[in-house]
Amino acid sequence: MDILVTYVREYAPWNRRSLAQADQPLPKLAADLQAALTVLGRRTRTYNNGESQRLDLRNLDLRRANLSGAHLEGAILSGTHLEEANLQGIHLEEAILRAAHLEQANLSGAFMQKAFLAGARLDGAILREAHFEEAFVSDARLDGADLLGANFSDAFGLTWDQIKTAKRDNRTRLPDDLKAQRPVSGAP
Repeated sequence: MDILVTYVREYAPWNRRSLAQADQPLPKLAADLQAALTVLGRRTRTYNNGESQRLDLRNLDLRRANLSGAHLEGAILSGTHLEEANLQGIHLEEAILRAAHLEQANLSGAFMQKAFLAGARLDGAILREAHFEEAFVSDARLDGADLLGANFSDAFGLTWDQIKTAKRDNRTRLPDDLKAQRPVSGAP
């Protein structure tokens, strides 16, 4: 795992060149990087479940990666760019995603219980049926995100301002303290 993480960190760093290309159409992730990520996501031992150290995948350029169903529990993905990534059913329980970029990513059915998402960008992300129970979402951006059926029960730091433009329905579960502060009728 250490060798694969080192390889990904060497060949997919987020840098100024990546930033200069940020307004261009997103390129497909290189096949060798996708293969390394696929193997990392298939691991059977994870942080606090046979592994004592977190995978360090911070500040990487993983835009459009396919990590569907990957097991990255407890991984550090702070500052990593995962725009338009396929993260359906990903396991990110207790992961650290401080200031991660997940704009337009598909996180349908993702498991993000107790994840740390302070300052994460989830604008336009698909979060249908995703699990955010006890996650820390203070200052996370959810503008235009699809929260249909998402579970934010006992999430910390969620405010009405964060979800006012997000799509939600009667299956979207919110923290009790947020439900008590529901805006007056006519407001989203």
